[in-house]
Amino acid sequence: RIVLDGAPLDDLAFATLAEEVLDAADGAPVGEPPTQFEMLTVMGLLAAARHGAQTVVCEVGMGGGRDSTNVCELGGCVITNVSLDHREWLGDTVAEIAAEKAAILKPGDWAITAASEPARSVIVSQAQRVGASLRVLQAGRDWQGSTRRRQGVEVDLISPSGVRLHCGTPLAGQVQIENLAVAVATALLLGIGDGAIVAGAAGVRWPGRLQWLAGTPPLLLDGAHNEAAMAALRSAVPDLAEGRRVVAVFGCMADKDVEAMLPHLRAMAEAVVLTSVGSARAAPVGHLAAMLGEGRPMEPVTAALDEARRLAGAAGLVVVCGSLALVGAVLDGLRTG
Repeated sequence: RIVLDGAPLDDLAFATLAEEVLDAADGAPVGEPPTQFEMLTVMGLLAAARHGAQTVVCEVGMGGGRDSTNVCELGGCVITNVSLDHREWLGDTVAEIAAEKAAILKPGDWAITAASEPARSVIVSQAQRVGASLRVLQAGRDWQGSTRRRQGVEVDLISPSGVRLHCGTPLAGQVQIENLAVAVATALLLGIGDGAIVAGAAGVRWPGRLQWLAGTPPLLLDGAHNEAAMAALRSAVPDLAEGRRVVAVFGCMADKDVEAMLPHLRAMAEAVVLTSVGSARAAPVGHLAAMLGEGRPMEPVTAALDEARRLAGAAGLVVVCGSLALVGAVLDGLRTG
């Protein structure tokens, strides 16, 4: 949650900050206590200020305009593509959600987006309204990319003046081409040198995002937890599986659009094992089985993983998806097992 110079806060520093912010929260109006995310936002800003950070990267929480991080004026904004998620809070259409996300744009900001329509037009309009300098990145015009299967992706970013910068990252999947292009364009705007950008891209590690773990059978871990992420995972699996029999372990939170996710799950896997991460927010296994109309309900997560391995066989592939909490539980089980 809070990282300084590449290292997460240690337990003592985190606890000290939490205690200080909790004490301050005692002064909040009755009936309006701060949320967990608001607490973490304040802790992160305090940590950065006291560290004397020269650059602060602040990730927005769920939305934009009403998000607690929007008290920050950091000079620049990045808006990635917009999909249907958190609809009960942000809106029922991509355009409505894009308007909420675009509300982070402030007068005088530079901004970058690779959003497609209809989100792009909403973001462009907001930038014009507040006087932000927006660069819209489009495939073919601003970047060209290719995948290297499990070895990641490569991108040639083309500057407005026609200068090309070639970068590669070990992150797999077609979706990472756009992500890399946006990240490289942002780094260039921050004044980071070409050599450092190339080295940084090559050294990226992102646990739980198309993370391949060798074994018998191998595992592919992806925290896809909405329709767009599941669609991206579905499109990446055939290339990564290379003909292997695919068995999925799936569990998600009850507040997600499960009906929209399940068709991608069916199309991706030859067999599905359904499980729960044990959280109060998790969708019950029986409910998932009834919605899917197939699959093997099994708890706990360790048992579900064992069953998926058996179904896949030594020459198959087990894909774990539906929730970052589920991916985390699998990784924890592998570490302790």
